[in-house]
Amino acid sequence: MKLRNLMIVGIMSFLAWSCSQKISGPKGADGSFELAEYDVAIVAYEKMLKDNPNDPRINYQIAESFRLSNRIKQAAGFYETAFENGFMSDSAHFYYAFSLKAKEQYGEARETLNSLVDDTENVPLANIARKEIENLNKIQEMSPESYYEIFTIGPINTAAAEYSPMVSNGEIYFTSNRDDTKIYKTTGTPFTDIYKAKLNGDEIDVSTVEILGDLINLPGINEGTIAFTRDGNTVVFARGNDG
Repeated sequence: MKLRNLMIVGIMSFLAWSCSQKISGPKGADGSFELAEYDVAIVAYEKMLKDNPNDPRINYQIAESFRLSNRIKQAAGFYETAFENGFMSDSAHFYYAFSLKAKEQYGEARETLNSLVDDTENVPLANIARKEIENLNKIQEMSPESYYEIFTIGPINTAAAEYSPMVSNGEIYFTSNRDDTKIYKTTGTPFTDIYKAKLNGDEIDVSTVEILGDLINLPGINEGTIAFTRDGNTVVFARGNDG
């Protein structure tokens, strides 16, 4: 009986250990990465960094997770740590240059791309890098003067994202991720939905802002970028990326 109890305890302990590994160990982090749940992967990888902050592969995976979830600015430091500790990858250096560009560190981005062109044996990648060097040079020539005036519109603009406005039949439609009741595991931000508000001439009646119904917005799915045909009878919008 004692032996049987010990076996049961041992099995339960192993199962608990296995579950913890799937959540926070290499298999769990990499599994989330493969599922494109990049925000979940970042949390798991960062837990692993506590034991070995200079691990080149983990730093690279975090950098890639930020890049693939449209947060490439935050990737730069992790790319750097990966390189400093021996990680070698032409594509990683290419994307590192893009993270520097996103941070407006144009000189450093140019140096990275020049080094890549000199060192890589990947001819197609070198050609793309040369084009990006030309693009960086063009940035310096662009006027810093803005021809747009940006201002907020009451409750339409929140701390969340609002974008892609479309006017049809006296109403304005827009995309927003203001509803934070469920988080998209790829980006760590709420799912996007489509909203509308009534127009009084050129003014938006902010008291009429409402989310569209479940014919358009589904729970746990991103919807956005709505468009109408000229007669207003047909609507087209984007939907995808659940999780």
